Amino acid sequence: MSAPINILLSSSGRRGELVNILRQAIEESGRSGVVLTADRSRLTAAGRLSDELFIAPDLRDPKFVDEILAFCLSRAVTHIIPTIDTELPIYAAARDVFSANGICVWVSGPETIAIAQDKRATNRWLVANSLPAPRQIELDEALAGARLEYPLIAKPAGGSSSVGVSTVRSLSDLRCLDRKRDYVLETVARGREYTVDVLVDDQAICRAAVPRRRLETRAGEVSKGVTVRDHDLISLATTVADKLPDPFGVLNIQIFKDDTTGELCVIEINARFGGGYPLTWAAGAHYPTWLIQKLAGSTPTASPEWASGTLMLRYDQGVYLALGEEGEAL
Repeated sequence: MSAPINILLSSSGRRGELVNILRQAIEESGRSGVVLTADRSRLTAAGRLSDELFIAPDLRDPKFVDEILAFCLSRAVTHIIPTIDTELPIYAAARDVFSANGICVWVSGPETIAIAQDKRATNRWLVANSLPAPRQIELDEALAGARLEYPLIAKPAGGSSSVGVSTVRSLSDLRCLDRKRDYVLETVARGREYTVDVLVDDQAICRAAVPRRRLETRAGEVSKGVTVRDHDLISLATTVADKLPDPFGVLNIQIFKDDTTGELCVIEINARFGGGYPLTWAAGAHYPTWLIQKLAGSTPTASPEWASGTLMLRYDQGVYLALGEEGEAL
């Protein structure tokens, strides 16, 4: 009988949908297993939907990796899936440690993480690889009198989830930016915004790419979206994934497309599951099932086919508990 597939979802937070998806993926792979979560707080909805919640140390704690590893060994965890940008470099650096203990971390290598997590590095890498990208300008250069065409997008160089992103329409707006943030400026990409979920296997080969158009976002995450079978977007996202130095797992690439001119522009690379991945799963692209099977040495049964025109309309749903230990954290 095959060994169980036990998955730890790290920094689980609000990702209740992903917990349920991973349970289905284990079942689809024909194996037994559980979905565990790790988080700093007991007040995590995804944690309470999982089979067990581990209260993890702060990411900045030198014992973070040791304590995660100890928990994983005590629960026979076979896979770890990081979910937030700040933990990706930590897991990337410790991949070999986990691997030596029979645990596969679904994270890209340090080079890809470094490219994805710094907006300057992302832009430089895209330009160096002849991939379409916005023009990037340093804030100091702009304030010193560089010729600019407004509007521009101001982004914290190390930001995520659209935190701190704003549109600047004049020199006055530029001067109002918080200089404590390390801002870069970018020209505005034209057209509609898409997020393309890509699946990269353990041989660094991009196996699938599913574009989804962002119809509406909330707090940087898609709240309404629709899958779109656009071969230009699929081709570009696949090329980006294939050119990255050490990609692995599920990543997402944000691209604008001008429907009038066909012009494409890559604005972000996120080396993790996107918050809108449940839409890609609902469309039939069962990436976790495919990857579990592939890593187990079996032929994946999950089909690469997926349904264009699958619409997602998200809504809030609560997780309700009796006030016990959780009350201490309020």
